[in-house]
Amino acid sequence: MTKENKVKTKDIRINEALIMKYEPCLGGLANFNRHYKDISIKTLINSKNISYDDKIWLLRIIVPKELMVLWAIDSSFATYEYSVIYSVYWDLASDAANYATTAAANAANAASDYSNAAHYAVIAAAYAAHAARGDANARKERLQSLLYFIENED
Repeated sequence: MTKENKVKTKDIRINEALIMKYEPCLGGLANFNRHYKDISIKTLINSKNISYDDKIWLLRIIVPKELMVLWAIDSSFATYEYSVIYSVYWDLASDAANYATTAAANAANAASDYSNAAHYAVIAAAYAAHAARGDANARKERLQSLLYFIENED
């Protein structure tokens, strides 16, 4: 496939046929079908009807590994930022620093262990959310970060 013919990630349509290719849980598929028939990745990421975990489950499969590596690296920087912000309010500042270190290690693993890049990217994003004390806004911000990489894919 030439570069001109390559489908961009942002153009992938999310629908029951695509989801079924990856052996979804029945509850997640039923929830998707209750709210949607055919949506874009942007709609998926911004949906309030689909859980964060269900979004991550699918995105880690369909998003190209090179974008997941970028997301892991970005998440490690976000983890550091969150750890600095939240350690001011948090007695366990060393835990925040450990989250940042672990996220950075997962970003490095995503870059070096390409076959498992998505796995490490998801873990790095999870550590970013932990560093933000589990703040739901941190999860949303991490998804928006991934969407940025998807929308700007070359």
